[in-house]
Amino acid sequence: MPTENQPASTLYVVTIQQLQTQDMAIGGRLLWLINAQAFLFGIYSASVVFMAPTPDMKTLQRELGMAMPLIGLSIAVFTLLDIISSIAQMNRLTKNYRQSNNGHDQEFEFPLVSGTYYDRLLRRVSPIISTLIFISVWSYLIMYDHHWL
Repeated sequence: MPTENQPASTLYVVTIQQLQTQDMAIGGRLLWLINAQAFLFGIYSASVVFMAPTPDMKTLQRELGMAMPLIGLSIAVFTLLDIISSIAQMNRLTKNYRQSNNGHDQEFEFPLVSGTYYDRLLRRVSPIISTLIFISVWSYLIMYDHHWL
């Protein structure tokens, strides 16, 4: 049975640090995504709502209104792929730790690596759902703008 003063193994410490790095990276990517999308939605709404003062500006305004959904959709798709990649890496780290530490109860009293199954599932739902919402909205706007609906 582990004692209170027993240090964690190097494998445990490194795995926890790598998981925390991936988790913080997902949070950073999600924050960046939300800020970028807010900026793009602002530009899109301004290009759709406000009237251009001259015919030349109207053409540029229409092109901007068509480009913003494509840019927003691209950013959301690439961010989703990046988040999925981080989640896959976290799963590999957890699996590697479990395989390497199988049968050893040295870290029995330390916090679980990456938490329980439900904790991991619920923690990873928000970033994926958020990016899927942006992808859905931009896809709808692209179809609406191109009269595909």
